[in-house]
Amino acid sequence: MRVRIIGGGVAGLSCALALRLRAGIDDVQVFEREPCAEVMDRAGHGLLLMQNGAHALRRLAVAHLLQGCTALSHAMLQDKRGVVMRTNKLRDVYCITRAALVDGLRAGLPPGTIAFDRRCTGVEFAPASRGACVRAVHFASGPPLLGDAVDMFVGADGWRSPLRSALNPTLQHPASRVKEIVTSTRLPRLAARLRSCFVKTILPDQGAAFGLLAPTGTRVIGFLQFDSDRYKPPAPSATAADIRHFLDDVLSGAPEPVPTYLRHADLETAHLWEPVNADIPARLHCDNAVLVGDAAHPLLPFTSQGAGAALEDSIILADAMRSVGAERQLVSASLDGSLARSLARFCDARRREVAVYIEGGRRILANFLDPSSGVTLPYVDGAVSGLGERPGPPRARLTRRLQARGSNGDSHSGHDEPRDGSRRSGWRPPAPGSASSSAGALR
Repeated sequence: MRVRIIGGGVAGLSCALALRLRAGIDDVQVFEREPCAEVMDRAGHGLLLMQNGAHALRRLAVAHLLQGCTALSHAMLQDKRGVVMRTNKLRDVYCITRAALVDGLRAGLPPGTIAFDRRCTGVEFAPASRGACVRAVHFASGPPLLGDAVDMFVGADGWRSPLRSALNPTLQHPASRVKEIVTSTRLPRLAARLRSCFVKTILPDQGAAFGLLAPTGTRVIGFLQFDSDRYKPPAPSATAADIRHFLDDVLSGAPEPVPTYLRHADLETAHLWEPVNADIPARLHCDNAVLVGDAAHPLLPFTSQGAGAALEDSIILADAMRSVGAERQLVSASLDGSLARSLARFCDARRREVAVYIEGGRRILANFLDPSSGVTLPYVDGAVSGLGERPGPPRARLTRRLQARGSNGDSHSGHDEPRDGSRRSGWRPPAPGSASSSAGALR
């Protein structure tokens, strides 16, 4: 089988690796939109990898990537009055730099697998008489990919994917009202204080929250989530001084360790992330093409599942392609419909599974914007992977969302209710044996 993947990020690289390792497909090539030099120089920031993502890396034989990143075992949620929640129950949850993840996936592929500077500009479908097939994929530079020479196309290039748009020409991509500013700073002393602890500060009356975590022993990532209707986001031309003024304004009065981080933050690294709040498209595939990762299901950042869901997509798709190979051996070597049937089954299953993340992220988004009924706490350990339970595509399972149970039993914590029974002022990383709660995801 000849597979061509559009997009060289986490979704595209893991898909290429999974298809080679798990489906035995050697003729796999990845088309990355940016030149090689720019890709290699791009450091990125970091991300949270939940159990399903960590499990997927093990299935891809690149679990060594986890050895150089922080295993998170603790989480703490606080507001201006003190601690809302502590837990030391995190298991198999990691903070990893994007560079480490992407570089590690890339290193697992043979030289020449990735074609750089190949930005996809459009997708052309075959005439209706030939069925729902991609006839050609066009690029800003270089020759097109022709459907007659490719068995399967994979769109792994994010929610702006031309294949996603071609399959769903009327699909809307409404912007999320909550946006993020992410920074990364070398702060060994704060990194040592954070250690394996994730700290999130919520400021519900200010329409903001700020998370801190250390992917390495010297670097700290800080991310601000804010209501863009309340605060106008910095312009693309904003200077470091402009961003500092914005952060100081939004996070006014935030408790430690937020002020410590802001004093030293490297704002030259600041990146404004503008997520979309989109539905899963009506069409995720055609007879010879399929969408994975953000191209199939862009997720709100509250879910902490962007990378994990993409990694799961890759493994489950590869296992589906392995069954295609077995079916073709029994029928014929020609395009006999087994690919289209397998893609349909894969997409139906993933649609049901990922819908859980979309629904959960939207619930947290709604409460973030209107905390009048109390504060619904974010996930703290994400989806428990089903990859290890059976060889076929798993049914994703989401652990119970961690919620502050109010004294009135409404699953919310109002400002007049004690939330952890032992509210304390001042920040310190939680110690083993501290108050813990049931699990959910970190953002």
